[in-house]
Formats: sequence, structure tokens, C-alpha cells
Amino acid sequence: MIFQDFNISHYILFHLLNPPIVISVIYVIFYFYFRFKRNSIEAKVSGLILLTICILTEMIVFIFFILPTKLIFYILLYIVGSCIVVYLIYYITKIIKEYSENILKAQEEIQKSEEKYKNAYNNAELYKDLFAHDVANMLQNFSISFELGRDELFRQDSNQSDEIFLDNIRNQINRGIELVKNARTLSKVDIVSPKLAPIEIISLLRDVIDVIKDRYKQMHIKIELNTIQKKHVVEANKYVKNVFFNLILNGITHNINKVKEIVINISEIKRADLHFKKIEFIDNGIGLTEEMKSYLAKLFSETDISKYRSGLGLILVKKIISNYGGELKIDDRVSGEPSKGSKFSLFLPIN
Repeated sequence: MIFQDFNISHYILFHLLNPPIVISVIYVIFYFYFRFKRNSIEAKVSGLILLTICILTEMIVFIFFILPTKLIFYILLYIVGSCIVVYLIYYITKIIKEYSENILKAQEEIQKSEEKYKNAYNNAELYKDLFAHDVANMLQNFSISFELGRDELFRQDSNQSDEIFLDNIRNQINRGIELVKNARTLSKVDIVSPKLAPIEIISLLRDVIDVIKDRYKQMHIKIELNTIQKKHVVEANKYVKNVFFNLILNGITHNINKVKEIVINISEIKRADLHFKKIEFIDNGIGLTEEMKSYLAKLFSETDISKYRSGLGLILVKKIISNYGGELKIDDRVSGEPSKGSKFSLFLPIN
């Protein structure tokens, strides 16, 4: 027999020469003790299986050195191997179960958070719409009352100062109406992904010009549209109309001249292998200081505009043209003389 020369002294010597084995046995015993103290059934079963494996392994070592038979050794080796496989299956299953439970809990938390923020967003949208609706109604009623009062006043004696005063009130009403419209449009631009399509802009510009002249008919407004082509098409959506409206209105509201002049030039250019429509809005208003031009240049060049405090109109223009991949440049109407007016150059991609 191949094991007949071995005895108990070899068994003891084997352990003395292999401290890691002794340490492992002690570790397993303590591990089992602390696992068994826990109330969890899974913890007790896990510790019990591990202790069984340790005991059987020790028995194999003992039999290997003491008994002169191979059969019992192989039987115990098979049992230990089976226990190890069972333990691994059990432990892996437990890990998968815990991992799945954690995923389910995380998904539930995410779902609750989504519902919470969705409700908060819906409430905010509701309050915003109610606010905008009420303000718009008040301004509309104010405008109707103003027109009725104005007509009644001019049936009686009135002078030029009265007319100027009333015109100023009307202008402020119109600005309030545009403020509400810009706020509504800005919220839509923020939450809706842009779907672009070819849009013909000449007809849109003419519509915007007609609306502005009608709304500010008490002002002497002269708008000139210059283009060689009869049609100009860009990749945009319906919000491009808001861009035109705000840029034209900017040249009117910041203008102290009796005749408020705006020239719109449209041409086609190529920049970095891309084709753009260049639309210039040139006014004879009060112009922009170098400090204001630098401020607006940063506003229109940076992605994060939350730190800028500008009019809603220009913020809206920035948001919309960014969605188009467009650009806006600001210059003096007459180079070096900012007080003679401004030039806003809008670049919109063709495709």
C-alpha cells in the first residue's frame, strides 16, 4: 500500500510546516461562529457549508497520512469537491439574488424620482401657463380699454403731449405682450428637440414686417428688404419667425429717432465648406457700447447662458439659432461710430 509508511507524526509535521493551513482552519471556525450568530438563515447555512468543507478537507489530509487505503481518500475527496461545488452554486445564486434585488430597488427609486420630478415639472408648467395666460389677458383688456379711452380723449380737446404720453403707454403694453410671448416660446424651445426642415424665409420676413408695422402703427417705421433672389431657403423650423421678430423689434425699441429705419439684406455665403444665408438687420438706433457688444458676443458664443442677464428676446434668439447650428454677429452700422446704429448679422445654414 502506498500510504502504509506514513503515520501521525507526518500528519503533525505537515501542519507545522504549513502555517497557512492552520490559519485558514482557525479563520473558517471564527467565520462560521460569527455567521451562525446572525439571525439570517442564509448566513447560518453559508457558514455551516463552509465549516463542513473545512472539516472534510482536514479529514482528507488526515486520511492521506494515516490510512493505508486509497478508496476512502477518493470518496472523501469526491464529497469535499461536491460540497465545494454546492457552496459555490449557493453563494453565486445568493449574490445574483442580492444583485437583482438591489437593481429592482434602484429601479423603484428611479421611478419614484421620475414621477416626483415629472409632477413637479407639470405643476411648474401649469403655473407658468396660468401666469402667462392671466398676464396676457390683463394686457389685452388694458389695451382695449386704452384704445377706447384714447378715442374718447381725442374727441375732446387734446394736445401733442397727451398723444406722446398715450403712445408711450401703448408701447409698454406691446412690450408686455411680447414679453409673455417670448417667455412661452422660450419654454417650448427648451423642452422640444428641434425638428428642422427647409423653410422659405422671404415670406416669413414679410409677415413679420407687416405684424410689427401694424402693432406699432403710431411709430414712423421704415423697413427695407433687399435681396437679389426671390426665394431663400434655410434649414429651420417655425421658431425662426421669432428670431426675425425680435431682431427687428430690437432696432425699433432701442431707437429714439422720429423715423426708425431698418434695412434687411439677404445674401448667400460659404464658410468652412458650409453654405449659409447671411441676413443683416441694420438699424439707425442708439447703437451699442463696446462693453455691451462684448457682453452680447459672449452670450451668443457660449453654450451655458444661465449666468447672463439679458432681455428675453435675445436669450430666445440665442436658443433658437443654436438649435439650427447658426450664428449671430454684432457690429456698428457705421464702423467706429456706435451711436449711429447697430448691425446684427445672422447666419443660418442652408442644409
